[in-house]
Amino acid sequence: MGAGSYDHYIPSVVNHIAGRAEFYTAYTPYQAEFSQGVLQVFFEYQTMICRLTGMDVSNASMYDGASALAESILMACNTGNRKKAVISRAVHPEYILTARTYLKNSGIEIIEVDLKDGITDIERLKNVVDENIGCVVFSNPNFFVPEDVF
Repeated sequence: MGAGSYDHYIPSVVNHIAGRAEFYTAYTPYQAEFSQGVLQVFFEYQTMICRLTGMDVSNASMYDGASALAESILMACNTGNRKKAVISRAVHPEYILTARTYLKNSGIEIIEVDLKDGITDIERLKNVVDENIGCVVFSNPNFFVPEDVF
């Protein structure tokens, strides 16, 4: 139920940032993300994530979650020179399909992990993870989150 749409908490800072003039404009040229302040938001987000995590880089410039997922898998596997990615079947099915399509000719094998009671089966996950895995993908909340969680 929900298929990825759930009740959720939006921190108050989101409205404050989204209401700032540098993040939006009435002008919408061909590439709206350049004119509507999205690049500024990406910069602020990436800077914050790098400061919070200590990472050198952070990426945020994707149009949707499915493309971002595929790019993340590609980056994780290529930077670690590994050719396998594990993905939970609790991730949105369309995201998994997009990742499979996007990575079809990349040489990266996608291994799906089954669920147990609507969540990723940790024992099955442990059985497929080895030194050739570039990343493990899961979502929180997952695609099948039960109603009573909220």
